[in-house]
Amino acid sequence: ARAAERSRAARRRVGALEGRPPPCERSFPRVVCLGWCHTLPAVFSAERYLARIGLDAQIGPPSVDLLAALQLAHLIRVPFENLHAFHHRGVRTDVEWSYAKVVEQQRGGWCFELNGAFGALLRRLGFAVDYASCRVWEADLADWGPRHDHLGLIVHADGARWFVDVGFGDCCIHPLLVESGE
Repeated sequence: ARAAERSRAARRRVGALEGRPPPCERSFPRVVCLGWCHTLPAVFSAERYLARIGLDAQIGPPSVDLLAALQLAHLIRVPFENLHAFHHRGVRTDVEWSYAKVVEQQRGGWCFELNGAFGALLRRLGFAVDYASCRVWEADLADWGPRHDHLGLIVHADGARWFVDVGFGDCCIHPLLVESGE
């Protein structure tokens, strides 16, 4: 119980998105662009990222089938972990940090790192991606957690919007269709 409380407290401390650009024109209700959509680091290699998740190369154009294969490969090979936050070593949420940690250092990460980097990979592969600020259901409290406590992705593929999350550790293993009004 103490470890869970420390983890929640750490998430609250690092959950603020200070220094991020203001929401851009791509934002729509309940989905906010957090700035990752504007730039990719010069060191970002889609080929190295695909190799990290066990794929040799992109298999075809953007589609929901490719999205599902990428999501599953990522979930299988890149673990959720929040060791930096837990040990109070400080964390960052920019793609350069996340890419280096996930791809070059062969580590896992937490939602802002994993979904931030995965969203950048999807954009590099030709997908349209929106970064979604989420709230997490706290079952032990029977209530929603704080705002901006989690990052998910809304991916546009095959004429629809899909919720994708590779950064929760206990979420969906395939894209979930987002209906209008959700």
